[in-house]
Amino acid sequence: MFVVGKNQAHNQELVERASPNDWWIHADDAPSAHGIVPATPRFPRKVAKQCCLEIKRRTPCLRKRHKVQFIVTKAKHISSTDVPGQVVVHRVLRKLTL
Repeated sequence: MFVVGKNQAHNQELVERASPNDWWIHADDAPSAHGIVPATPRFPRKVAKQCCLEIKRRTPCLRKRHKVQFIVTKAKHISSTDVPGQVVVHRVLRKLTL
């Protein structure tokens, strides 16, 4: 199970509601929807890949790209900015390319 943001306001809500150990996923080099995968003791690779694919599907500038790199980290390693839906990533834990 995972949740993917629908717009900037929803992305902001996801960040605010995320537990510190939830997994946060975002396209590496483009504005995109945010994905949240509930906290698990081990990295949920299969669910994270599904979340990445949904982010790609919901983000117009990513849809036609053959490969997209995604950042994966814990919600505790991001902080919100003054711009709704925009965050600063303090620590990247993984990168996935799909």
